[in-house]
Amino acid sequence: FLFFSVMVHMTKLLVLLVVCCFSVYAQNQEQYQLPSKLKEVCYEEGEDWIEDPLTERSAYEATVVHGVTQNTNSFCGVASAVMILNSLQVDAPIDEDHGFPYFNQANFFSKEVEDVVPATQVLAQGFTLDQLGRALQTWEYGAYDDEDDKPNNRAFLVEDIVHASEVDEDDFRLQVRNHMASQRARMIVNFNRELIGQGVDLGHISPIVAFNEMEDAVLVFDVARYKYPCPTYWVPIDLLYGAMRSEDPVSGKTRGYIIIDDPRGHNDSSSSDDEIPWYVILVVSLGATSYICFTFIAIVLICASLLTVIKRRGKRTRPDVAI
Repeated sequence: FLFFSVMVHMTKLLVLLVVCCFSVYAQNQEQYQLPSKLKEVCYEEGEDWIEDPLTERSAYEATVVHGVTQNTNSFCGVASAVMILNSLQVDAPIDEDHGFPYFNQANFFSKEVEDVVPATQVLAQGFTLDQLGRALQTWEYGAYDDEDDKPNNRAFLVEDIVHASEVDEDDFRLQVRNHMASQRARMIVNFNRELIGQGVDLGHISPIVAFNEMEDAVLVFDVARYKYPCPTYWVPIDLLYGAMRSEDPVSGKTRGYIIIDDPRGHNDSSSSDDEIPWYVILVVSLGATSYICFTFIAIVLICASLLTVIKRRGKRTRPDVAI
């Protein structure tokens, strides 16, 4: 009986071991499979697309050099935000692990960000698109100690939080092209992995860092660096747009993208950057003064001419006086 009991337990243990090994094997197999529609930059073709003259990649190097891996499965939005903030050289809080000012996935959660959504909630279910946009807005002036130390100007501007249902594919393409051509612009996309061929029905957030017009594809820097051996890959823009049109079950809205841009050139009542430059005022004033002077001179000349004509006519019609 003892022998039989031992054999039963050994069999159960063996079956459990086989199942575990198969699960790990299956997960590893999935980890190393990138859908054929996506092009990895680690290989020649994907790398050539970066160097293509038709590729808009003004902020590529500045962004990729600050690339990070999300700390947890739900921190894709946090990792994306940290990467963008560091690439824009926004004044950062102290990274306690290293003693230098630098954004990480812990100090990103300031009191203001916690007011938008607590870190515990993000840890449980991640950021929605709107929550991430509002969290980024709290860092537009960078880190400062109190209101007296608050900078006069923004370091960056969350220009727009766009749900894919609000725009069509051409609108998205145009915005990508324009912002990938600007050194101070950044874009973060929120999409459904399943709809770009990456397996399970799961939302994800990552920055895009380039756009190739010939291939009509965007370069996604996937912050889940552990999922693929080359987690920076080109995604056809129509495929990505379709993946953004999926509904986020948490917010009940479609996914989409966040546009981050240079605050200069945008209306900001708290900033002196939007005041009309002195030279513009000078040119307009000189132009107006010149116009008034020329108009006055023209009126004087016209009046003088009319008086001369009237005098001449008066002399001609004057009767002769007999002596």
